[in-house]
Amino acid sequence: MKKLILKISITSFLCIVAFLFIWSVIPTAEECEIYNSTIRLHVIANSDSEKDQSAKLKVRDAIIEHISGYESDSKEETLAMIASDKDAIEEIARQALEKEGISDTVSLKLGKESYPVREYEGFSLPAGEYTSVRLVIGEGEGQ
Repeated sequence: MKKLILKISITSFLCIVAFLFIWSVIPTAEECEIYNSTIRLHVIANSDSEKDQSAKLKVRDAIIEHISGYESDSKEETLAMIASDKDAIEEIARQALEKEGISDTVSLKLGKESYPVREYEGFSLPAGEYTSVRLVIGEGEGQ
């Protein structure tokens, strides 16, 4: 009888652990809204060198400045604008790199990408899969 009770207890424990794990990875309604309404920009530097990381931030700023001028009513419309403006965005990135004395290639891709939790001034974005504008500089081996 003791063995049966122990097995039930272990089984119950495993069920509770499994439930808690599943519960922790299911996004809340608020997180789903964030995932469905947010486009994340991910600029990946050529390397982790100080120069490449600094240039990455200049590229990021130039792209944000450019796309902040878009006027759209939806995420889908914004994505369509980015897709149609891909060549211009890549050129803006190249020009920002040239100002830093860097002649690396750049490549912009749209898609889905998993992101960790990210803290910004005044707000944070939960970890999860987001629609992503991914700009890779050179070999893209940096952060």
